Amino acid sequence: MIIITSISPTHKNFKIQQDAVDSYIKLGLKVYSFNTKDELKLLKSKFLNVIFKEVDNINTGLELFNKPYININYLIEKGFELDDNIFILNSDIILDYNIKILNKIKEYTNNGLVIGIRYNIGENIELEKYGIDGFALNIKFKDIFKDSIYCMGQSWWDYDLPYTFIDNNIIVYRIDSYFLIHNEHKQQWKTKDWITLSNYFKLTHNILTKDPAIIAMDIRNEINNKSIKFDYNMNIYERLNILIGNNKNNTIIEIGANIGQDTKQLLKYRSIVHAFEPDPRNEINIQSNNLIVNKLAISNKIGQEQFYLSNRKQSRWTESSSIKTPINHLIKYPYIDFDKVIEVDSITLDKYTNQKDIKHIDFIWCDIQGAEKEMILGAKTSLSFTKYLYIEYSNEELYEDQPNLTTLISLLPGKWNIIEDYGTDILLENITYNPIISKIIKQPKTLNNLITILTVCSRPENLDNIYNSIISQNYDNFKWIVSFDSDEIPNCPKEDKRILYVKYKNGSSDVTNYAALNNIFDNYIDEEIYFHIIDDDNILFPNYFNSINNIINSRDNIKFIVYNQEFKDNKLRFIAKTNNIRQGFIDIAQVCFHSDLIENTRFIQNYTADGIFYQQLFNKIKSEKSKWEWVNKTFCYYNYLNNSENKIKTI
Repeated sequence: MIIITSISPTHKNFKIQQDAVDSYIKLGLKVYSFNTKDELKLLKSKFLNVIFKEVDNINTGLELFNKPYININYLIEKGFELDDNIFILNSDIILDYNIKILNKIKEYTNNGLVIGIRYNIGENIELEKYGIDGFALNIKFKDIFKDSIYCMGQSWWDYDLPYTFIDNNIIVYRIDSYFLIHNEHKQQWKTKDWITLSNYFKLTHNILTKDPAIIAMDIRNEINNKSIKFDYNMNIYERLNILIGNNKNNTIIEIGANIGQDTKQLLKYRSIVHAFEPDPRNEINIQSNNLIVNKLAISNKIGQEQFYLSNRKQSRWTESSSIKTPINHLIKYPYIDFDKVIEVDSITLDKYTNQKDIKHIDFIWCDIQGAEKEMILGAKTSLSFTKYLYIEYSNEELYEDQPNLTTLISLLPGKWNIIEDYGTDILLENITYNPIISKIIKQPKTLNNLITILTVCSRPENLDNIYNSIISQNYDNFKWIVSFDSDEIPNCPKEDKRILYVKYKNGSSDVTNYAALNNIFDNYIDEEIYFHIIDDDNILFPNYFNSINNIINSRDNIKFIVYNQEFKDNKLRFIAKTNNIRQGFIDIAQVCFHSDLIENTRFIQNYTADGIFYQQLFNKIKSEKSKWEWVNKTFCYYNYLNNSENKIKTI
């Protein structure tokens, strides 16, 4: 599949098109832009990763629109000369980095047209109500198109294309998940051209309605109603993002944790994870206050169980060890043997949850090699207050007395629905979920709240200045996470245990700094804390920690604090009122926010990502005034390059 577009040399925001092209390249797609000779003179040197194709004016809408918009039929025809699968996109549409969706698009084009509805990023983040911006199609459908006057950059072609497929009884799939992204800008087409093309659409499709606005609404509704909503098989983590990702203080039980391959991921859901791993060869080397590791087998017995240790013939293999005797496993996987039997301590899940006073379980991950029956029999009470169960199964008796899927589900207490069957694992929802209600005792507020500074470092010479501005404030309960991409850790004090150095390849572009921040959110955050992100060309405001801490302690459950930003000469740069957060009008260093808000929100790869990210966080609590505050004071400085000796006024 290739991208077909027409980059505009006169776009209202030229940088957006560069970001869009970067997003296509990142997904591994070749990008072809069709432009006139005069346009190529302006574009080639600015888009080195784009393959440009010259178009004669005869194949444009120059005569009709007084501008050389490229004819859509010409784009489709020439696109199919380059590849059997083409993805036509308006040149200011950014694609989210989601390989799974892209692969599914390629698959679906064999059956019909895939259309993409964009998300508009502006004061709010909303799904586009009218326009359609992406079209993926296969060469097998090339003969259904009729010559037309429609052009990329103008209107109504985005209705004509799917309408043509619908008229020919060919499937249309619709993507309205967060995949196509559009930064709002001023309208670039003229109303008179829109009306001209609406009349052309009426004529070619025999529509009698007079009002073009009503036609547009009716056609869009018809396209929505006659298209199939695009779906793809989500992996278990994508499912969890939806099922429990928005909850606070999730309780997760992981039975069969091995060496923690999945434990680290489960900790990201703001969870307390109780991990069980009886194999003495497996160690879970994860440092987290939210992780409890138990060297126990989960069974229907309390005491000890025989435990069959698995190994490969020529190498170590611990993934198949079990309290159950292997049977058909030896035949199906002859390269794995069980050459040693030991005894391990065991406990029932009901006993454990009673000991730990666990009243509800959001999610159980169970991978225990044939011992599913024993786990269930010893967890009847615990499973009654479990929301979701993800459990391995086999319809073959790999281990002695291993239940098949039908038997396994019948053993569960209450009623469970299948959310998704992955073939050897299944995700189940407990529709008779019944948590034990207990009185919640409110904990006193911490006097000095943990505040974590995040910095992506591409200028290590400035780190000493940032460090000095931190330690000069006599505030001990802080962390500083520094992401760097050099071969060696920066020279800033390495012995301070409050500093965590994270190596991550930032790249050369500004937007790649956002990828480094996402990496921190994905892999290094597993507790409830407040964040303040500063660039490596800034220093902390004097008395910053105490000022923020006082606000936190004075407001119950505050999650989002916004403040002003100044240049070094004390001139205001941004005054960011919380109810007016929008891209391009807020800097990354102007917000202190709680980790509760992050959930699955991440920075997109876009030069206005600061505002988009903070807007998404704020929208989660906008209606709850007690959770946010705008402080009409300066708490941060812009581009404070290597200049910490200057005196800065104190709050």
